Amino acid sequence: MRSRVEISGINTARLPVLKNDEMTVLLRRAKAGDTSAREKLICGNLRLVLSVLQRFAGRGESPDDLFQVGCIGLMKAIDNFDVNQPVRFSTYGVPMIVGEIRRYLRDNSSLRVSRSLRDTAYRVMQAREALMSENQREPTVEEIAASIGVTPEAAAMTLQVMRWFNIFSLFSWPSSFTLPNILRAAGDASFTMSVSIVSMWIFRVGFCYLMVLCFHGQLLSIWMGMFLDWVFRSLCFAVRFVRGKWLEQHVI
Repeated sequence: MRSRVEISGINTARLPVLKNDEMTVLLRRAKAGDTSAREKLICGNLRLVLSVLQRFAGRGESPDDLFQVGCIGLMKAIDNFDVNQPVRFSTYGVPMIVGEIRRYLRDNSSLRVSRSLRDTAYRVMQAREALMSENQREPTVEEIAASIGVTPEAAAMTLQVMRWFNIFSLFSWPSSFTLPNILRAAGDASFTMSVSIVSMWIFRVGFCYLMVLCFHGQLLSIWMGMFLDWVFRSLCFAVRFVRGKWLEQHVI
């Protein structure tokens, strides 16, 4: 990361550092509505944001983007900090910055499951465990569905999707999305972009469209198209990496 030189256009070597007494005075002034004091607090605590960014190094995210998101967390911490509490600002600010960055990473991840599906899956698993404990046997799909108030079809499909999702996200997703980042960093961007576009149109669009027509819009059909997209990308990128074609590219 470029924390020692420049990040988001800011020369980090020249960032000011505030003493505890200065911090307290500025926090009280900012709480009273002094915008200049708030700006000084932000500038004086940017090193705090940089220290938090070190925890998220190596995730393939842009340091500039994470720095800006961290600054949002810093501003929230400044606005919500209670100067009357016997707590150092850094103790309060670090969790706020970390939480803001984690929220950004979660909301912008390529690997996402809809909240409704996650909630239904969680309820299904909870009901399954409760029924197993109560009846000392594996519950049927109908029993699980009745206990949480959904149709048996919805319960069965939720279990199917989450089962396949866990399998493919463990084995196929890393090589289909992390490996191309390595190839792009080595200058092999044209190949990775071509494979991604072709795979998306064949599997996520074409295959899903056919499956929806055949199975009347079932959710599992759409997810199967995504899983096949992951597998195809994984195979293409793995073969490219093993053959060493990416070594023939030149970054500069």
